[in-house]
Amino acid sequence: MQIIVIKGGIHRTPDEFDFGTLVSTTDKVTLPLTLLNSAEWPVMVTDVYPLAPDPLLSLGFLKGTLLMPNVHTKVADVSYTGRDQGYFSGMVVARTNDSNPANTYIEVSYAASVLHGEFLWQPNTTFASNGGPISRTLTLTSKFPQVRQTPHTSWLWLCHPPSDPPLFRPLTRAPLRPLPSSDP
Repeated sequence: MQIIVIKGGIHRTPDEFDFGTLVSTTDKVTLPLTLLNSAEWPVMVTDVYPLAPDPLLSLGFLKGTLLMPNVHTKVADVSYTGRDQGYFSGMVVARTNDSNPANTYIEVSYAASVLHGEFLWQPNTTFASNGGPISRTLTLTSKFPQVRQTPHTSWLWLCHPPSDPPLFRPLTRAPLRPLPSSDP
């Protein structure tokens, strides 16, 4: 680990962009890039760009954004789309006009997993509770085309009552809908 301490540096938020898992060709996740100028003078952001081309990554940036001293400033919206499946990573760079070479290029890494699919469940499955915890089995049918481990594969199912049918939200935002009545 290398730690460099710079008085009057430019600090990034977040330290990295984690777009999570996108499960549809229409999924798009947008995260803000915020910079803090801890110097005593304003600094201009002259450009924000990907270090290597990535057709699934898009940047919304207003050229000439001014970073005032000791103020957090949003300088760009960084978006990732789920058009193509796979695990993707790279680097976004913010370039400034700071005279200190250590503050000229601010790098932020990004990662996204894209796995197209959804989970289906039996529509006649019901859950009822008098307010206490319940334990029931819910059978899900995966309509994901392939099994793939990604760094972001972790599932958390939450039931949000009252709804009919209950609304389940997976951590990965995979669509969850009832099975057609012809499926067993």
